Amino acid sequence: MKKLRIVIVALIISNVLFAQREIAFLETNIPGKDYVNTNASAQEVSFEIINGLIVISGQLEGQDGSFILDTGAPGLIVNEEAEADPELEARSIGGTVAVSHRTVSQLNWAGISMEEVEGYAINMEHLEASIDRNLLGLLGFDLLQEYEILIDYKSSTIFLLPLNNYLHKYSKPRLAVDFRMEQHLPVIQLKVGRKKLNFGLDCGASINLIHEKYKDKLVNFIDQECCLGYLRGLDGTGELSTIVTFDQVKVGKEMVEGGEFQWTAFQGLSNQGISIDGLLGASFFKSHRISINYDTGKVYVW
Repeated sequence: MKKLRIVIVALIISNVLFAQREIAFLETNIPGKDYVNTNASAQEVSFEIINGLIVISGQLEGQDGSFILDTGAPGLIVNEEAEADPELEARSIGGTVAVSHRTVSQLNWAGISMEEVEGYAINMEHLEASIDRNLLGLLGFDLLQEYEILIDYKSSTIFLLPLNNYLHKYSKPRLAVDFRMEQHLPVIQLKVGRKKLNFGLDCGASINLIHEKYKDKLVNFIDQECCLGYLRGLDGTGELSTIVTFDQVKVGKEMVEGGEFQWTAFQGLSNQGISIDGLLGASFFKSHRISINYDTGKVYVW
């Protein structure tokens, strides 16, 4: 029996070492920007999947590098050392993040060229190391809201479509779900077991997150408890917690493949700006083709 316990502990440690999850989510008081895109035609962009994150090529002020597509970010976040601006407030799942203003003279991504883009700077050295790329920054809500964004993990492709496109007419989705905006984050209702919960759609999270306060209420709906994982937010701090799957996950009346969920306390969030019970990250996006249309306020699932 002792040998069995030692093996189990060793396996858990091994999983901890390899199951590091990056969560590029921000709660902020950063005001949104409206960018009118003169190049609003459909764009098709290939991406890499690194540690569950969507990594695309681009340029920032003439420098080649990579961006992480992040529906949990408010806009353009540049990977630079930042001196905290007292007028700005930003929190990750772990704690407060130093953030400062940054105006970018030229930004190129997904075949789109933009000038004089107002963004923000955060030191993301740890995130850069985890993807092993020259990380220029994050691309979030301000840059995405002019499009319907379709994310297809299976083909490693993003489609940026005009808001008035005919996608749903010619390729009927399985589900069309209303969402509400919490600051820059689209939030949908998910039913886990018998509990209705509010989840933000965040492709910048490499795993689904669920608030640990629901552990007792959902224990009977856990299908599998696989291992421990290490969560790390944009502030660089981390936490160990358990990864589980649930046997009943529904969007509306439809059962869906939810993927893995990791418990977290969301200790860095203020609960004043964004009120959520969890985040739907890579584990959810990998299982479906998903589009977000910020104009219609709908999420479409194929």
